[in-house]
Amino acid sequence: MSRNGILQFIYFFAYLLLQVMVLKKLVLFDTSFCFLYVAFILLLPIETNNLLLMMAAFLLGFCVDIFYDSLGIHALALVVVAYV
Repeated sequence: MSRNGILQFIYFFAYLLLQVMVLKKLVLFDTSFCFLYVAFILLLPIETNNLLLMMAAFLLGFCVDIFYDSLGIHALALVVVAYV
């Protein structure tokens, strides 16, 4: 695994922990929620393998779904973002 791969792996867990530990409690005016974890998929390099990108999107979305109790909504949305 290259240095870039290890760095992306660390970013994956950093975005996940930031989302579920800090941003889950941050609600703006009782209507808006901050979902910063989507930036992880959007900021990955263009050269990233499509299969790896979709798997990372699903895994990140699934982990967020576990903490938010949202039954797959985040996983579906993040896979669609990764596909587009």
